[in-house]
Amino acid sequence: MSLINDENREKVEIKELDIGEFKDEKTYSKKQKFFAEFIGTLMLVFIGSGVGVYTKGDIVPVVFANGFVVTSLIYAFGRISGAQFNPSVTIPMFLQGKLNFGELIYYTIAQTTGGICGSLFVAFCNKGKFNRLSSTKIGDYLIYLDKNNDYVEIDTWCYISALYCEFILTFGLVTVVFASTIKENNFNNLTGLVIGATLTMLIFTGFHLSGASMNPVRSLAPALLEAIFGGNTTAIEQIWIYIIGPISGGIVASYVSLLFT
Repeated sequence: MSLINDENREKVEIKELDIGEFKDEKTYSKKQKFFAEFIGTLMLVFIGSGVGVYTKGDIVPVVFANGFVVTSLIYAFGRISGAQFNPSVTIPMFLQGKLNFGELIYYTIAQTTGGICGSLFVAFCNKGKFNRLSSTKIGDYLIYLDKNNDYVEIDTWCYISALYCEFILTFGLVTVVFASTIKENNFNNLTGLVIGATLTMLIFTGFHLSGASMNPVRSLAPALLEAIFGGNTTAIEQIWIYIIGPISGGIVASYVSLLFT
């Protein structure tokens, strides 16, 4: 399924990231693209969630580590695979006709396996502890706390607010990804900085609300390992928020991006 027909396809061409002096006209194989997505997602999850574990959730290093690693990975792998590292970007790319169904599948597999390996590395670097892998959960601003700052309960509005937060944050991120990578742009050498800065601001906004994942793999990988090996099922019980919210936000953004072409 595609949002555009063949007649208008060239008008909305969104290419693999053209990043200035690193522009590369070489055609890369499926294997090369697979490993670019695998390694990129591994590094994203290892650094992005690892800093949350090793700094005990301090917002400033978490935010900037995520922003910087995404910027670096875009410049490293953008010319190879498009530097997606996120099903919330890959699925809209498929709907735009920029990926075929086979590419959608192997990109998603590469991202998922890379994310799981990244979470494994976080645990191995933390004395093999799997109970806390910086998984994304409903944030402390939304849950109800008593006067001693102890957890009390999560009600329906907490789930709704976290879901909406993930939707709108991902919508903003994917809109910027599409708008900054269209063929007509003349500042593609700044694409990595634009996307990295956007991600940084969005994490600052949503960190205490939903954890600001914006990436199903970033949430699923640590949640699975925490549940299977750490006996902590909180994140996996909330994982639907971090699958439905980001993917739906990315899909809506793919429609909106057509307004800019």
